[in-house]
Amino acid sequence: MQMVIILCHFLLVLSASAVGLGPVSPDQDACEPKHCKPGQPSVRYPFRLKGRQPDHCGSSGFDLSCNNKNQTVLELPRSVKLLVKHIDYVNQRIQVYDEDGCVQKQLQNLTLFASPFTFRSDTDPYYDSKPGNFTLFNCSIEDQSNDYDNDWSISCLSVPGFYVEYFDSDDGGYDLLNCSKTIDIIDIPRGLMSDQKNKFYFSWTNPACGSCEIQGKGCRRNTTKALGIECYYIHMDHKGATYI
Repeated sequence: MQMVIILCHFLLVLSASAVGLGPVSPDQDACEPKHCKPGQPSVRYPFRLKGRQPDHCGSSGFDLSCNNKNQTVLELPRSVKLLVKHIDYVNQRIQVYDEDGCVQKQLQNLTLFASPFTFRSDTDPYYDSKPGNFTLFNCSIEDQSNDYDNDWSISCLSVPGFYVEYFDSDDGGYDLLNCSKTIDIIDIPRGLMSDQKNKFYFSWTNPACGSCEIQGKGCRRNTTKALGIECYYIHMDHKGATYI
């Protein structure tokens, strides 16, 4: 009788493993989806939530954290920190925004070199995703000789008595009196320079977990597999929210 019970247990484990429901190790259990608070995006591989999931739960460059308001934060090189609005694991994109409503402030320091992310084209038909190089100028608002154009100004960077304008760096030949050049912003989608734009998407290619997510499964690291990842079953209760 004992032999029959052992055999049945073995067959049950083998069957579960075949459909991706194998026994969960303590390490895997520590990588269950987490969130900063209810209603915040669900964080799972390739992302990891610092302080709530071990290092091995995420891929390099995919660290998220919780701020003092328990909002989800994406940390990028040069101390750029953006709040996370939505994570689309199927299409492998993450929507981010600036807490103060001034994403252009963050763009001044942003570089995606050595980052797993690229800018993702927006679904907004008025959004220009073509990358460009831009130069910011700080100008006196009292100088009437400048051709002040609201279409090229960034109000959230302006201060009393001065306004900030941006121009395509490749144009050159600016005739701006009482204006001083402040900074060059390199390889940024043109649409992000608009005063009206504060949310945008990054996308990632690797790890390629989209195929797992389409099946309703999760994705995790497995160095024995050809792609270095494997699909596994996530109970719907553990997937959590993806929107704020």
